[in-house]
Amino acid sequence: MEQAESKLPPIYLPPSNSQTALVHAIRAAAATGRPLLLEPGTHFTTPGRLNTIEIGIRGLEIGSGSSTLPSPAKGSSTAVVRRPDFSIPATVPDDNFGLFFVPAAPQGGLSSAVWKPGKDEHGNPFEFAMFIGASISIHDLTLDCNMGRQGLESLKDNIAQHSTMLGFAPQWYPAGLASDGKTPRRAYVVFRNVTVKNLMTVNGAFADDISFMYFQALAYPIIKEVVVRNITSTKRVGPHRGTIAFGGLPEHVDIHTTDVIFLNAESNADFTSAPRDAEVFTRSHWTLNGVKAHSINFGMANRVIDLTATALTTTVGCQIQRVGGTVSNSSLTVGPGENGRFYLLDHVTFDAVAWHFTPTGAGAITGLLLGTSGNQASVVTFLRNTFGVILNGTFSSGQLINSVHSDSAPGNSITASFKQCEYHAGFGSAPNTPIAVVQERGTWRFAIEELHGLNPDVAIPRHPEYPDVIRIVAPGKTFP
Repeated sequence: MEQAESKLPPIYLPPSNSQTALVHAIRAAAATGRPLLLEPGTHFTTPGRLNTIEIGIRGLEIGSGSSTLPSPAKGSSTAVVRRPDFSIPATVPDDNFGLFFVPAAPQGGLSSAVWKPGKDEHGNPFEFAMFIGASISIHDLTLDCNMGRQGLESLKDNIAQHSTMLGFAPQWYPAGLASDGKTPRRAYVVFRNVTVKNLMTVNGAFADDISFMYFQALAYPIIKEVVVRNITSTKRVGPHRGTIAFGGLPEHVDIHTTDVIFLNAESNADFTSAPRDAEVFTRSHWTLNGVKAHSINFGMANRVIDLTATALTTTVGCQIQRVGGTVSNSSLTVGPGENGRFYLLDHVTFDAVAWHFTPTGAGAITGLLLGTSGNQASVVTFLRNTFGVILNGTFSSGQLINSVHSDSAPGNSITASFKQCEYHAGFGSAPNTPIAVVQERGTWRFAIEELHGLNPDVAIPRHPEYPDVIRIVAPGKTFP
């Protein structure tokens, strides 16, 4: 559920050249529970490394509006939140945030908290308790990342990758000692809800525009619920990083109607063993509807996301790994090579998805690379899919579906079914352009009627050296 907007009278902030006025107004709004409305014009963030803004139990709402209007403005806005020119030092370019929010320390309740054992990043024991903090709503603004005027162009692309413009993270606070008098205690606090809607990001590069991460407090969830509505991005000044990034794992994520550069959900952290309140880990639930992006990537370290997605569109690339769930009624462009990895899919169904593959410079289609690792099974169903080449794409070799045999991981396997699917007419009739290369062990099912008379041994050739690869070409009605 989205956070209800406050009924208290708002604080109005006029634009200015001050680099502290916005932060001061945010702290005043958070302290009183009043909405903060930014009047039309430019409002600057405060330069500095590791700057965070603590939000207490009253929460925070930031929008746009004017004292002459009876309510916050909706839709497009001329209120701009801008990073100052040359505010990211080249000597320490990382962790220079625009606005970065963390929950404040819990007020009371420590004596009745349930303390659980944990270990820190060095393996030292501590006790922890989880607390749910307030909610944040940020809406109807333009975020000017201003990364083209930071003097970073001569540095490496990833040199400032953590200098997000708008960030949200949990926080932990020292909470005394355990009953043994020596084991330290930590109070972890996570936001109840973060809603960002009707935002435009401009002039991004080097770092993500909007980030949800664990920062200095690895916990699950990092936020109870994240709601994203109507986010657009434009005028990006560099290709590195993207618009919306999840470097941590909320409990629920709801993303609806975006048109952005890059939506990324990726982390090397193991959230199944992170401090959490629940006794048993449950997966994060993500709902995506009407999300358009140049590229989308799901790449968490393990299987921690259940995805329900519909009406997705990518125009450059797409990778989905280590998720379960469904993707339906979508149009996905996939780049060549490693950009087409779809690994460790945990009972994923692609229903009514149109795939568009981009040829390499040499004119090869590498296709969907289905795979797995760690002696685990990957299970995926393609129902009513079309597999084709991008408009005006020319190719001379390759395949639409690809896989590689796992010689060193005998537990790796794929169960893949293709039913009611259509394949580009240029594939399946010659050895150098098969429909599918089925080399990973497991069971691969294809409906014979969808080959339209093609020789199955040419369209989906058997590999004579891999007897543990089962290829079934049979009437689709016989599929389970």
